[in-house]
Amino acid sequence: IQYRANGSVDAAHGGVRFVDPAGDDPSLPTQVWTDVRPAAVRSWLPVWNHPAESMTFELRLSVPDSLSTFASGQLINEQDSDSLHRVDHWAVDIPQPADRIGFVVGTFALVEDQYVSPVGKRSMLVYGADSLAGTLIEDVFYPTPDMVGVMEKRTAVEYPFSDYKQVAVRGHSDMVGGTAGLTILSSAVMRDGRALLDDRGETTLMSGLASQWFGSWTSAADWSDMAILGGLNRMLEWAYLEEAHGIDAAREQIILTRELYFGEAATVRRPAISKSSKSDGHLAAAHSSDKAALALSQLAFVIGDETFWRAGRELLARHAQRAVALDDVRESMEQAARHPLDEYFDQWFLQPGHPEIVIEHDYDASGGIYAIRLRQVQDSSLFPTYEIDTDVELNFDSRPAYSERVRIASRDTTLTFGVSGRIAFVTVDAQKRLLADIRDRKPLWQWIAQAELDDAVAGRYGAVKTLTRAQRASEVRDALIRVAGTDSSPLVRSAALQGLAGYVSSAAVLRFALAQTVTDPAPECRRSALRLLQGSADPAAVRVVREALRDSSYGVVATAVEVLGDLSPKRFWTTVEPIARDQSWEGVVERAIAAVLETNPTASSAAYLRELMEPQRDEAVRGAALAAYRKFASLGPGWKADVKSTAQSLMSDRNPSMRKRAREVIQEL
Repeated sequence: IQYRANGSVDAAHGGVRFVDPAGDDPSLPTQVWTDVRPAAVRSWLPVWNHPAESMTFELRLSVPDSLSTFASGQLINEQDSDSLHRVDHWAVDIPQPADRIGFVVGTFALVEDQYVSPVGKRSMLVYGADSLAGTLIEDVFYPTPDMVGVMEKRTAVEYPFSDYKQVAVRGHSDMVGGTAGLTILSSAVMRDGRALLDDRGETTLMSGLASQWFGSWTSAADWSDMAILGGLNRMLEWAYLEEAHGIDAAREQIILTRELYFGEAATVRRPAISKSSKSDGHLAAAHSSDKAALALSQLAFVIGDETFWRAGRELLARHAQRAVALDDVRESMEQAARHPLDEYFDQWFLQPGHPEIVIEHDYDASGGIYAIRLRQVQDSSLFPTYEIDTDVELNFDSRPAYSERVRIASRDTTLTFGVSGRIAFVTVDAQKRLLADIRDRKPLWQWIAQAELDDAVAGRYGAVKTLTRAQRASEVRDALIRVAGTDSSPLVRSAALQGLAGYVSSAAVLRFALAQTVTDPAPECRRSALRLLQGSADPAAVRVVREALRDSSYGVVATAVEVLGDLSPKRFWTTVEPIARDQSWEGVVERAIAAVLETNPTASSAAYLRELMEPQRDEAVRGAALAAYRKFASLGPGWKADVKSTAQSLMSDRNPSMRKRAREVIQEL
């Protein structure tokens, strides 16, 4: 079958994307790339697109000699077609689903690297980005060889292809899209040194890499099964974080995933695996791969981490270059665990919702009895009574902790423990691996002790969150200050600082916040400390915020801009002008400045906002600048005419989004 297609841009359905094909937009490089969302391939390739239907394939890309090509699989050869063009021949010899096919064409800066396996196999690694980001490539992609090593170790499967390409492109709405041997990334991953302080971007790189095993080496048996592969990939991401940065780094990422899931669960509850899924419509939602990952993490607790990974290795060996369904995952886990898991998989993967558990404590210190009552309070007409495996840990003031695994199979369960020695705090689900909404009603003194003493980062984080919601009390304030100043986890310290927002009138909190904006090594904590200064009348607060405008982190600088707009509105522009023209990653600082000027138009900043609207600037920055500039119309008739003239000049802009914004400004005026 031969066919010829004339493409058009259709962001909703994907396909082949063209970035500045005529080469006349100074703000953009010329690039062509494929949307690799599961259902998007059918928009450019006439193929039966189903995850279980795999094929070997070849691509021949005819391009000008000035452009580079990257495609799924391996480059077979390059042949000149005429004096100005060549044909690059790419092929994949491991059968792949259609959605694992993709390519990128453009002018890129490249860095070559390699991974050498423990047995000496070499895999070529190629990293690409447009020339403006070329100097950042090594800093962004340097963890890749170590990531490949962790993947091979956990899966016992060598990287499947001869090389692995990661290419950052413009206009990619998602951060990452994986194909066979090629991951297409958003240019937003190209962080400079200051932006890497805010986010190393490792989870983004891991997402594309992990899919080379659960995606290319094995594929999904149906659309709905893509969620279980996504969950397994997430488990690989967490495994890398644990090996590269320690268990707390992995647990912190799990905490964030739990918050995403429970945030969505407030409005909708779906199964992780929905057999009604016919396309990729909700596969990126928290209830699919995120819920599957959390259920898998919980399963690893139930059967043991070592057993879980052994089962994963057996799954990959048994289904090499074949499709995998949820039942295949269950069977591998059952064989490794040596007991049935059909009820577990039905309960946690195929049913909507999750348990909602209220925990009540009764401590008889004189009698040495500690009782814990656990009630499942989810709506019984919609959700079942869950069978739950978890642990209870009793921590003491002056003796080692006692931990016990327990199974809860009824809606109302009471557990009783004999204790000797004073209780410091008691936790249920100590490692926070249970996929449940837990409302623990233990006394305040236990929460304070747990926030400071729990050896599990998830436990300390949960305790800090509870103290934040507790009734205002000096002992809570002091505990949050201690945690924010001493905890080893930036996530916990930042949460404690945010919890102090209810105590900003305290002189002790103000002094602490002033110090933390300078001394805390983590940018997210310095940002949280800066927010505590918002609304402060202390002159020292303005001084510290001004100093933060020179922070090494873009995120901290952007927060300092926001806070300064509140503390010193009359002198805002004169204070930020010296740093306003320093370009930041994704324009985070420039957008923060524009947002303040939108609420506080200052005539002397008009030229700056017009600069931000120039065509070579980032689209988000240009939009923020126009939104701020439209407010200058309130300064008088002359300014209103100037704003209208500026908007009219943007009506011929190449960017349709800017034309739309300009039209709205004109209509408003």
